[in-house]
Amino acid sequence: MSKRRFGVVTSDAQKEFESKQKRVYSGYSTVSLPDGFSFLRLPKDKNFIRVDVIPFLSETENGQVPLTRCNYFIHRNIGADASSVICPQNQKGLRCPVCEFVRGLSWSDPTDQELWRKYKEQKRQLYAMFWLDAPDEFKDKIMVFDTSEYGFGRMLDEKIQKRDISDPQEKHWDRYADLLEGVSMKLNIGELSAGGQRTYTGVTSIEFKERTKQYSEDLYDQVPDLMQCLNILDYDVIKERFTGKPIVPFDQAQEAEEDVSSSSSYSSFDPTSGFNPIVRSTPPEPRPYVDVIDDSDTVF
Repeated sequence: MSKRRFGVVTSDAQKEFESKQKRVYSGYSTVSLPDGFSFLRLPKDKNFIRVDVIPFLSETENGQVPLTRCNYFIHRNIGADASSVICPQNQKGLRCPVCEFVRGLSWSDPTDQELWRKYKEQKRQLYAMFWLDAPDEFKDKIMVFDTSEYGFGRMLDEKIQKRDISDPQEKHWDRYADLLEGVSMKLNIGELSAGGQRTYTGVTSIEFKERTKQYSEDLYDQVPDLMQCLNILDYDVIKERFTGKPIVPFDQAQEAEEDVSSSSSYSSFDPTSGFNPIVRSTPPEPRPYVDVIDDSDTVF
């Protein structure tokens, strides 16, 4: 066997990385993919699909590390269009106006409890995959599966945790994403219920299968760093979208107030003239984005 660049990729390595990630507190698109890459949608007309999960290289404090998935946290139902935004507090340890609002809710108030369910952060995951039995347009193309942790990752982790390590066929399930010694997956698909509200197409169970072929580590250079595909918006941008009210930066508002107070023509100021020194005239520019896949696998 040729010399490895990073060693065998296992689920334990992924868990070790996740344990070190900072979790501070328990339209826009949340994810943008590079040109040439697509999201994998679970087909509604099939009972199962076969996939190979492949690792991606991500820059960490210890240099490049191969990871099997990207975890991220979102708030849903933000703004008039009820879009989603990535939570900067759970993701980066930065202030988040939605988290601030949620922390101010009262558990004794039924209305507040409903608001908590509506706005609390939810964990999602990104996986790079080959869809082995895909339609011709997606054959041999690296795709990205965007799913809730509940709808896939937790099921995958439990299956690996409960494997029989004395069984040669199950022993190396934890290497499912390794390029040289990985395992294929059969994802069984069915209609599921999202909190009793509506149904969606989701993964009902996972089966591990022997790969028909393995890959070269050269593939690392073709997979995007999924951590870099996350769109994390600034605090003020999220707050303006969440509250529907324009946010004025402190220094800009202070300067405007000083200009108004020192002006001898203040009494003649016309608010209908098209310029208000206290309110930003144009909203912030959103980042370029690709529509995120919403598989509706939300569990409250």
